Amino acid sequence: MEVHLAHPLKVKAISSAKAKTDKIDAKILADLLRVNLLPEAYCSPLKVREWKEISRTRSSLVRQRTQIKNKVHGLLFRNAILYPKSSLFSKKGIEWLKNLNLNETYKFEIELYLKILDSLNKEIKKGFRDPKKKKIKIKSWIPDSSFLFLLASSQTKKASGMTTTEGGCPDCDC
Repeated sequence: MEVHLAHPLKVKAISSAKAKTDKIDAKILADLLRVNLLPEAYCSPLKVREWKEISRTRSSLVRQRTQIKNKVHGLLFRNAILYPKSSLFSKKGIEWLKNLNLNETYKFEIELYLKILDSLNKEIKKGFRDPKKKKIKIKSWIPDSSFLFLLASSQTKKASGMTTTEGGCPDCDC
């Protein structure tokens, strides 16, 4: 048995039946398939889906790191503390943060945020690892030159995307 994944919006555009029942819908889908007009949905290959998942995970970590940095900025603002903006999270800036004269509550928050930042920075910097503890190289995930990808820096807020000229979905498990 061969399975086809129909694109719901395109099927709706092709066949707009007034009476909507499962039996009628099944007949319409069968007729469209029989005459080779069934609009099929695209399903990314497994490697592309895995690459996208890794990209989303890294992006999420970068957003979390930004949130923590913003919390530190907010804490300094609430305490009316002027700080060296360009180097606040450098080694020198982190030492400056650790040595601030704050009450215990704010001191605890700063220490906690710095620990979280350190952990996030390490994970983002070292990259993601496979079970054999080798760094994942994005190039090894791309089967041929028909795949192009643009990675945008999360700080520049540019759009990111991926295009492919390959057809079908050979590794699809949906």
